[in-house]
Order: sequence, then C-alpha cells, then structure tokens
Amino acid sequence: MKFLVKIFLILFVFSGLAHAKQCIIEELDRYDNSQKFDLENYNKLVKKNTRIDVDKHGNKVENQPLGNGEYRQFITILDTPYLVEKRYDANGSLYSFSRHIHDMEFGKSKSYDKKTGTLTIYDMDKDYKFSLCDLIKKMASEYSINIEDKHTLYKLSRTIDEEKSNRPIYSVVVHVNPNPNIPIFEFKVDGTTGEILKIGYGDYGLDNVVEASP
Repeated sequence: MKFLVKIFLILFVFSGLAHAKQCIIEELDRYDNSQKFDLENYNKLVKKNTRIDVDKHGNKVENQPLGNGEYRQFITILDTPYLVEKRYDANGSLYSFSRHIHDMEFGKSKSYDKKTGTLTIYDMDKDYKFSLCDLIKKMASEYSINIEDKHTLYKLSRTIDEEKSNRPIYSVVVHVNPNPNIPIFEFKVDGTTGEILKIGYGDYGLDNVVEASP
C-alpha cells in the first residue's frame, strides 16, 4: 500500500499541476470594499432572465434576492475554488463579507450592524499558525499539488482535534488528476507546525489511511 502511495505521489511531482502562481488569496481583497449593490445592473440582468453576471476580472457574479429588499452576491474567482460572499441591506449597503475556498471560510469575515453602528470582525484563521497560504505553498513545493486549481481540490476543511490537546488540523482532499474515476488522496496537516500527519489513499470515504513518512 505504501508503495502505491509513493508511486502516485511521484506522478504528482512530475505532473506540473503546481506551476501556476501560488497563493492568490490577496486577489480576493479587491472585493472587500464599501461599494453599494448595483440595483440598476441587477434589474437589467433580470430582464434578460438571469441573475448572473461577469465582472471586469472575468469572475462570475451571482446575485440572489433575500427578501425585504436585501441581496446576496456570490463571486467565484475564475478557474479556482475561491468564492466571496457579500450581503447588502435594503439601501444597497454592504453589511456582511466573507471569503471561502471550496466550502471552508477563511480570513477575516466582517459583519456590520447598522442599528448599533458596530463593525464585528471574525478571524477565521486565529487557531491556525500554519496559514492557508503556508499550506498552499507546502503542497505545491513538496508534492506539486495546486490546491488553488478547482479541478484538483476535491475538499478542504479544518477541525480541532480535541483528543490531541486541541490541535488544529487541515484535511486536504485532492484528485490525482481531473478524471473523477481516478482515486484521490487525503492529507492531514498540523495547523500549527505544517507537519504531514497522515496520507489517505483511495475512494473518498474509505478508511484506507497510511502514516506519512517522517
């Protein structure tokens, strides 16, 4: 089993999947602004029987009405698993902002309470000294795995291991290649040190885990 894992990881290293620019998280910051919801443009989209637009950066913008005059936007960054969620009140003012990679929220999320005038910032990374950017660069440099590629990343999540002194852990699940019929790997990574704790191999959900080499 360990031999098969090594063979597939060698194929990763020579696959060239990670030669793209590493860690484009900062590109999401351009959407962290106080720009108002463009209701005029939204109404034009609705007249065309769509709520989906493309911004000047080539990213998909999906608009959703929430009721009471409020709206939500999902901005999907082109060819990546990154997504920005923004919420606007009935006056078109932004009151909520968050960043996501796949289904995992990261970075600093913001929420504004207009009744109290209070801005609350939630640091979603506070328990992880080994940052998401550190993780992206580690997977690229050591395994040639580009987890910023939407075809490569299957799932990314973070948990706290309560049995190990509340150790923070990343779970990185990736395809060997974009073919969905090919088995996948799951990497368990220490969220403090960046140490690879375990590598799982096989169809997702199988309890087929091997210890990583020291």
